[in-house]
Amino acid sequence: MDKMKRLIECYVPVYACNMKCDYCYIKQNEQRHFEAKIAPFPYSPKHMTKCLNKERLGGTCLINLCAGGETLLSHEVVEFARLLLEEGHYVMIVSNGTITKHIKELCEIDSKLRKRLWFRLSFHYLELKRLKKLDTYFDNFNLIKNSGCSASCEMVASDDYIPYIEEIKRICMERIKSLPEINIARRESDFSTLTDLAEKEYDQVWEQFQSKSFDLKKKTVGVKRKEFCYAGDWTVTLDLGTGYFSKCYSSPIQNIFKNPDEKIQFEAMGHNCPLPYCHNSHIWMTFGDIPELDFPTFAEVRCRNCVDGTRWLTNEMYNFVNCKLVETNGMYTKSRKLAVAFQQELNCFERKLLSCMQKIRRRLK
Repeated sequence: MDKMKRLIECYVPVYACNMKCDYCYIKQNEQRHFEAKIAPFPYSPKHMTKCLNKERLGGTCLINLCAGGETLLSHEVVEFARLLLEEGHYVMIVSNGTITKHIKELCEIDSKLRKRLWFRLSFHYLELKRLKKLDTYFDNFNLIKNSGCSASCEMVASDDYIPYIEEIKRICMERIKSLPEINIARRESDFSTLTDLAEKEYDQVWEQFQSKSFDLKKKTVGVKRKEFCYAGDWTVTLDLGTGYFSKCYSSPIQNIFKNPDEKIQFEAMGHNCPLPYCHNSHIWMTFGDIPELDFPTFAEVRCRNCVDGTRWLTNEMYNFVNCKLVETNGMYTKSRKLAVAFQQELNCFERKLLSCMQKIRRRLK
């Protein structure tokens, strides 16, 4: 059975989208992304896959592909996902589930590869209704499951959906035999929960979906993490548009696409988390970036059992993501943790010194 070495969270440089959701966190920052063009990737799928080979990454990885717009609008994503699967990795694709042509293409690859492919289908209910794409979404969800891939239905807890909750529950149980998992929307300005409801009322509304992902995120929203975090080593984010990887959502560390033979400098974030709270706790925490925290696994949080006896994930995918990354990586020694802290303090000092020098230069002009 494959063991997971790392999670690679990939940002796909596709900004176009065929939907216009009000709660979209990308829309909050950039209104123009709906009209963006689909540009070719700076690096070819073949080159990117070469740079993400199993030997260089230290083993078999879970690679998540998610765009600023709709991920599957680009055919390069289809090719890249296939190549990653052929390399031996496990792949997740975040999509709104409406790009039928590309979904079908991936559902027709070799059956052994399909078992390691997971479509995380965002359920944008009101946009699907407006565009008359509800049947497309559900048909594609079932196509994916029937082809031997994994599929999940994930919905944002938006205030706009509250009048339609009973309708949503009914249609989901009819068409995919399960309720959707629930994600918490956030304001990009301060990372607060995007709702006009009081906290208790908000919880009562969305708890009826019995979503483990929602329950987990409610425990972590607003909680500043001060423990030693292994993001940057066990989990990393990678911008496919630049080739730079980051420890979490902090400053870029290294361009890993320039030279496929260069060693990747994996190093934990440590105690230096710059975020007000871990807004992606349903991923980072479930894979154990902070080992001492007792959270369920990603499989337990993201896999629903359906009333027809099936479940969202294939056995291969479930077993692979039903883990903690400490099992394949091991924890740092005390001396290594001290070295991480020392380097972070040194980097902070260098940034302050550079800023000071720049201010002096401006004054002398």
